[in-house]
Amino acid sequence: MKIYSLLFVILFLSSCSNMKYDRDVWLKDNDITKMDFINPRSQMIDDVLKNHLKVGISIEEVHFKLGYVKPSVFAYDKPSNSYVSKDTILDKNIIGLTYFIGPTLGDYNLLTVELDENNLVKDFWIRSN
Repeated sequence: MKIYSLLFVILFLSSCSNMKYDRDVWLKDNDITKMDFINPRSQMIDDVLKNHLKVGISIEEVHFKLGYVKPSVFAYDKPSNSYVSKDTILDKNIIGLTYFIGPTLGDYNLLTVELDENNLVKDFWIRSN
């Protein structure tokens, strides 16, 4: 009986891992204390990255979809698995938006949206902080 209960929990959690993006849920649920498997943002991030963030969309579109955050300038080494550029940029200041996705064991997952000089999306990736 315990094995069936455990199997049910595992199947339930794995079926929840890929929620479709829902703007209302994304905007409402930004609780940084929820662990990844509970935080809806972490469950929607795959859909956001594949279907809702695109290179070339405006900062206003990003704000509408993901909520307003103030653009900031920061130095960050872009990972080699970023969604557009396969180059690693070392010690380059970028202008970008950072969205909290959810905590993992010891870190926080953040969505970084890099902007170009016209405030259009240039690239985006997930990073741990």
